[in-house]
Amino acid sequence: MENENKKSMKYFLYSLVFLTGGSVMVVEILATRLLAPYVGITLFSWSSVIAVILGALSLGYYFGGKMADTTKRLPETMLLAALVGGVLITTIPLFASLVLPLSALAGIRYGPFIASVVLFALPALVLGGVSPMAIKIATERIEKVGSTVGRLYALSSAGSITGTFLAGYILIANWGVKTVLVSNGALLILFSLAGLLLVLRKKLDGSFVFLSSPFAILIIFMLLFQPHHAGTIYEKDSEYYKLRVVEDNISRILYIDSDANGGILLNSSEHLFSYFRIASRITNSKLDSMDYKKPGEARMLALGLGGGILPSEFSDRMQADAVEIDPEVVEVARNYFSLDERVNVIIDDGRTFLKGAGESGLKYDIIFVDVYNSHFSIPYHLVTIEAINGIERILDDRGIVVVNIISFAEGEKAEMLRSLYKTYNKVFPGICMIPARDDNSRAQNIVLVAARADADLPAIDCIKIDDRELDSSNILTDDYSPVENMMAASFG
Repeated sequence: MENENKKSMKYFLYSLVFLTGGSVMVVEILATRLLAPYVGITLFSWSSVIAVILGALSLGYYFGGKMADTTKRLPETMLLAALVGGVLITTIPLFASLVLPLSALAGIRYGPFIASVVLFALPALVLGGVSPMAIKIATERIEKVGSTVGRLYALSSAGSITGTFLAGYILIANWGVKTVLVSNGALLILFSLAGLLLVLRKKLDGSFVFLSSPFAILIIFMLLFQPHHAGTIYEKDSEYYKLRVVEDNISRILYIDSDANGGILLNSSEHLFSYFRIASRITNSKLDSMDYKKPGEARMLALGLGGGILPSEFSDRMQADAVEIDPEVVEVARNYFSLDERVNVIIDDGRTFLKGAGESGLKYDIIFVDVYNSHFSIPYHLVTIEAINGIERILDDRGIVVVNIISFAEGEKAEMLRSLYKTYNKVFPGICMIPARDDNSRAQNIVLVAARADADLPAIDCIKIDDRELDSSNILTDDYSPVENMMAASFG
């Protein structure tokens, strides 16, 4: 009977180590999704999350090892650590609603670190203490310590791998960040409670129900808890973004992560955002000058769909394609922004599409590039000279590229604009820019227009940046594209 109990405890121990390894990685994967609406998904975000969790785990391993050598009731202590870790994970969404808006005030460089320390360090530290205590419990003879440590490390790593794949491929898109976090913590809580009762040699009947009741109340509260966003008519965590549609009496706006990515006026056909008005004016001017094309023969490409505003507007005058990586964005554009059914939507990464389109010989007369996730983060692989060469390859001889960026228009904080301008100018000799506002003291949407020659640029007022202002700016490449640092210089 004693051997049977030891065997049961051993398998329970293995399961707990596997579960804690998986739980920590689920938190790590979800962490950047929590940060994204406030400080973007940047190198600063990933670096902060990974460094903080690894640092907390290291402290957990250290203190867990000390406790393993000094604590008399080691199994109970280990299970209490797992229980507390589960409670801390369960409450992350509650504290996130308070912490993240405040951490955003520190900017995109330091905000992610502050938020990571406050929200994720303590759960990782507590759960980090489980493994060394489990090793001490599982080590029966000194000559077996190597194989015991190796077995438990392998199980912890297997749990981490499982948690990573589950979170990234299945859980987030189907359940959402908050539900996954609460469920993750709940699983740890219930497993730890069951273990405590087994260790204390109590039956899993009334005692389990009694002990688990307050935690059940906590779990139900956290599942029902939902921060209020006024006017939100749609909200979902997709495989790529946090999507939200907000409506008031005047407008309906699509938010992708932290920023508005498209919108419409409910009682007017005018564009809600000024950069769409500029892009529309550019497109109309170019179409009017294309007497070398038959009606309906021109082709337009949008890299980044958003609400599908521009492709829908011009789908009756030319063939319109749009490339969007996230299928959920396409559904939102159809259901809330009346995406025209004539728009041909291709689900693909922009860079991958450019490669395939270039090899197939596709040509477009107007290419609209709007790939900012937010003013905090930009897909760096779509602003490099290699990506721009891919755009040039599928652009018709007299075509134009229209690029929406978010930047200051001048001064030290405009380095992102100057670098992108210089990189496009390396491929397209004809280039100019149109700020959305006259106020250059604030960040704003700026529309770049590029062509193979100045003569192919549309006949509208457009500003050129003097070459001398670009001398110290970098040409962005796949090897060197420090967009996060330039955005941090602009936005803190």
